[in-house]
Amino acid sequence: MMNVLQMPESWTQIKFAPMKKSTRVGVAGKHIRCPNCGTIARIYHLSWSACTCQGCDRMVDKYHYFIETK
Repeated sequence: MMNVLQMPESWTQIKFAPMKKSTRVGVAGKHIRCPNCGTIARIYHLSWSACTCQGCDRMVDKYHYFIETK
């Protein structure tokens, strides 16, 4: 079971959008959100086609994830 932390309202909310082929990560990395369970993780590159979610242990295709937007 994962511990869920509630964010204080003073923290900035992260906005997500569907990942596209033209999505870039940048040097600082970006957060991605699992479409199945909503777990958020930080990534630093997109050189993968599918990834196992650490929250639900399911294999998820790269283009099904949601990625952080500005």
